[in-house]
Amino acid sequence: MTFSFPITVREHYRAVRAVAWNGRSLRLAYAFFLGIPLLLVALSAWHGNPVDYVFREYPMATIGPIAFALFGSPLLFYWQVRSAHRNNPSLRGEQSYEFGPEGLRMWGPLHSTTLDWRAIPRVAETREFFLFYLNNQAAYFLPKRVVAAQGSVTELRALLAANLDGRAEVRA
Repeated sequence: MTFSFPITVREHYRAVRAVAWNGRSLRLAYAFFLGIPLLLVALSAWHGNPVDYVFREYPMATIGPIAFALFGSPLLFYWQVRSAHRNNPSLRGEQSYEFGPEGLRMWGPLHSTTLDWRAIPRVAETREFFLFYLNNQAAYFLPKRVVAAQGSVTELRALLAANLDGRAEVRA
């Protein structure tokens, strides 16, 4: 079973966000950056101040973390992906993923790699992607739209479930 597709900056950005969101670190960062302002507002209200007091008196401690979580973090991800596409020629052109009983083979115009199924600790299926993790923070991605275009979503899920011994988090 082989799938080929070009990697666009937009799709790559969404995949990087999906990988990050599937891990704990981004969730903890969001909890921290959104939790600090909420904690400050709660403490201020507990001391009898109106809710807007903290926002007026300490805007950088309240609005700053919220702005970073909602705008700064996504922008940093986007800049990272855009830079990778500008500076890494192996991301250009058609990328191919081939699935077989021995593992996953990936290639493009300037690269080729083969991963035995044992080298993939986890596969996660999201709304848009199949994510093939190498560790907790790095994963190859296969857009689900590419798999669906060939009518192979169910077949790929079955292949992953059969070869990954419980390490495939795919939908039934």
